[in-house]
Amino acid sequence: MKKNYLQKSPFITFSSKKIFFSFIHIKSFEIIEVIGKDSQKYLNNQFTADLDILNKNKHILCGHCNYKGKLLSVLRVLKKNSKKFLYMIKKDLYNIHMKTIKKYSIFSQVCFKKKKFKLLGILDCEIKKKLLKYIFLNLPNKKKSVLFFKKDIILYIDNPIKRYLCFLSKKSFLKIKKIFHKENFVKNDNQWDALDIESNIPILNIQSSNMFFPQEVSLNKIDNSMSFKKGCFCGQEAISRIQYKGNNKKNLFFLIGKLKKKFLIPKVGDLVFLKKNNFLYKKGIVLNSLIIENNQIWIQAILNNFNLENKFYFIKRIKFFVQLKKI
Repeated sequence: MKKNYLQKSPFITFSSKKIFFSFIHIKSFEIIEVIGKDSQKYLNNQFTADLDILNKNKHILCGHCNYKGKLLSVLRVLKKNSKKFLYMIKKDLYNIHMKTIKKYSIFSQVCFKKKKFKLLGILDCEIKKKLLKYIFLNLPNKKKSVLFFKKDIILYIDNPIKRYLCFLSKKSFLKIKKIFHKENFVKNDNQWDALDIESNIPILNIQSSNMFFPQEVSLNKIDNSMSFKKGCFCGQEAISRIQYKGNNKKNLFFLIGKLKKKFLIPKVGDLVFLKKNNFLYKKGIVLNSLIIENNQIWIQAILNNFNLENKFYFIKRIKFFVQLKKI
């Protein structure tokens, strides 16, 4: 049996290859419920995805943009019915998001409400039998990736490892904690973010909000996250122009480097440079960064005009190599 690294080191973040079994109590997201007769139509006019093709058995990633087409936030959306939706958003983006999305809601029958779910990530599907025996009647899978219960919701995600994302009532959360014991729980939101980085899911925060078009963070490469056939949505004109003219030169990349004590940790907004003939050329910007085990640094970076020959980049004098993965 493999070691449960997260049990022994609850504040260290690991790659998916070293995770065997763990629960993560996720605290960096808000859950928003949207209800009302016009919910589907209103959100369709705001989000980049086509919510008309979304059913209650699936969840999708999509973007919410400003009127200029710049990405405010990346959301995970699920639909109970045409009058009720839920979605996740990073906590530090909640205020700016709500201010923007509620701007025109006075003209529609739609209501936004913050929900008090406990968010729990389950990083090992091998405990399925125990979960079914003590907690849930059923669990989602690849074909049916969302299950709604009376007070709980469970999502199935299969990248970069099989994992569950649970929206739980306080009662269900405490029951799981009691059955699986406290030592199996970690409170390290970075671990969930690390899995999203491995899955090429762009992670935006308050510093990177309003900076990039959806195509520049490769949102268009994620299935069903953007639709150009559904009609107008906020920022659609600028986003469509980029899409159809094919003039997007920026994309999301995963960089890996080694932290040296004397250098500062790269932060959101730091510049990424390419070294060529002893000169440094600005090639991009840091979208997100995490420190992983063994002093590794993982970076989500937006790079310009990427060339396969250029595999090494520098941020604050730290050398990084590009981890190429197909989305």
